[in-house]
Amino acid sequence: MAAKKTTSPLTRRAGSFSLWSGHFESLDELEQHVDSGAFEREQGFRIEPPLLPFTAFLDQGSAEELVRQFSPLPERVVTAAVRAIGDESDNGLVLHEFVFDTTKAPKKKKKMRFLGTWRR
Repeated sequence: MAAKKTTSPLTRRAGSFSLWSGHFESLDELEQHVDSGAFEREQGFRIEPPLLPFTAFLDQGSAEELVRQFSPLPERVVTAAVRAIGDESDNGLVLHEFVFDTTKAPKKKKKMRFLGTWRR
C-alpha cells in the first residue's frame, strides 16, 4: 500500500517559523481565535501539542513594536515582517515554528494573513 501523501500546509523544519497578522479588539479576542480552532480551520492545518503557536498583541503602537514582542528575532525578519504588515491596522500576531506552504492552504477570506516563513 502506498504511503498517504500529506496535504497539510505545515512542515516541521528546525529553525524555521511562520508569522501571521490580523486585527483584533483585544488580546482575549486573539487568544480566542487561536484557542477555538478558528485560526487552524482558516489556515488549513491542526495545531498539535506540544508545539503550540505564540501570540503577540499590541493595543497601540507601531508594526515594528508588535513584531519585536517576539524577541529576539533577526533584524532581517523584523524588517520583512513590518514591510509585510504595511499600512494595515494589524495589532495581533501568531508565530508558529513550522514552514507554511500557501499553495496547500484553503483559498478563502481569512481573519489573519500570512506574512512569511523565515529561518532564525
